[in-house]
Amino acid sequence: ANTSINTINGYFTGTTYCSRIAINNATPDYTYRLSVNGGIRCEELKVMAEADQAGRIRLHSAKNEKEVQAIWKEISTTDSLNLIRLKALIDQYGFPTFSLVGYEGQSEAWLIAQHSDPEYLSKYLRRLKKAALKGDASMIDYAYMLDRDRDNCGLPQIYGSQLIETKDGTFFQPIANLDKLNQRRAEIHLEPIESYLTYYGLKEVKINPATYDYAPYYDIRIRAETALAQHDTAKAYEFYKQLTGSSNYYLFPIDRKRMVECLVQQGKYDKAIEETKTMLRAG
Repeated sequence: ANTSINTINGYFTGTTYCSRIAINNATPDYTYRLSVNGGIRCEELKVMAEADQAGRIRLHSAKNEKEVQAIWKEISTTDSLNLIRLKALIDQYGFPTFSLVGYEGQSEAWLIAQHSDPEYLSKYLRRLKKAALKGDASMIDYAYMLDRDRDNCGLPQIYGSQLIETKDGTFFQPIANLDKLNQRRAEIHLEPIESYLTYYGLKEVKINPATYDYAPYYDIRIRAETALAQHDTAKAYEFYKQLTGSSNYYLFPIDRKRMVECLVQQGKYDKAIEETKTMLRAG
């Protein structure tokens, strides 16, 4: 696998993100990926990534809301099991980089981490950034994970990769400096946002209206975090609940997770289960 990468571009197939790689202007040979350095069992990463996508692909053919919820329950279970195994593989062999698991293996590991909980995603992101800057991981994978991490934390995304489907249509989550979006995308060899719009059948970049007014959101969020710091989980829960009680606010995944944790700490397990179901429906 002693090759140099000339270009790395991203593309989508269905709902699966892949890396398209040109090595020395030739078609890459991935056969070595099953035994790279005697490290992570790359074939296992492939199976895990396929399992990750299986349920999400089925969502497109779901006939009703009941079926959608049943599929999401399966997806949640698969994501949890995949993450447990990924952590074990990383502990045993090291972080999945190009040099350790090959090009496909690196993106397959990234896909599993991309669908993990917000805290672990942030940890994975920091290691992925170091590898990508050294040319040992996909900068595009890093960009998509960075966008998701920022969205999880209520911050505007950088590369415009995160969208949300609502009853009113498909919208982008907030994007920083929208007028320079294509410039940032070009810097890491991502296609222009216009191509992304075409893929989703959209005509323009429309920002999720539920995220327009950030000031009230941050005020309530700070109060919730202050209550958590004071170990007042009941008060923290009520502040988080305020964010879900108005269509003017968008409850970010990290907030909803903390809200569930507040209920668990109070021993309100049934309510925590209901909130978890809501969290899964929100994606």
